[in-house]
Amino acid sequence: MNQEFVKNVTEQSRKFYKPFNLAQLLTIRSLEKLTEYQLATVKNYAELGMKQMKANAEITEPASLSDLGKRQAEWVESLSKQVLEDAKRLADISAEIKTDMEALMKDFVDTATEAATDAAQAAAAGATAADEKPKAPRKA
Repeated sequence: MNQEFVKNVTEQSRKFYKPFNLAQLLTIRSLEKLTEYQLATVKNYAELGMKQMKANAEITEPASLSDLGKRQAEWVESLSKQVLEDAKRLADISAEIKTDMEALMKDFVDTATEAATDAAQAAAAGATAADEKPKAPRKA
């Protein structure tokens, strides 16, 4: 009896904490994706900035200044494309995280509903069994 009780408590604890563990793992994976995205973004913008600084350092005469103006226009175009790509990537990551979290919450609600239904049925079965026990006659 005691072993069965411990086994039931252990199983109930496992079922109770499972959604929280899954949510924690999902959060960690999401943070990893966002961190990788941010690091890659910082690297890209740093490289663009360094190229721009090197181009500025190469100005030695008026002709190179004119050439720099043309490269500036290309740089601005490249930067705007990069910003759009980064915004799209961030939106994709956010949508993926949202979808994963919604699926996890649906599973959590389904599990909680199932557990509540099982508990209600067990309580009803226990009440029915108690009602069916023969009662001892009362002494007057």
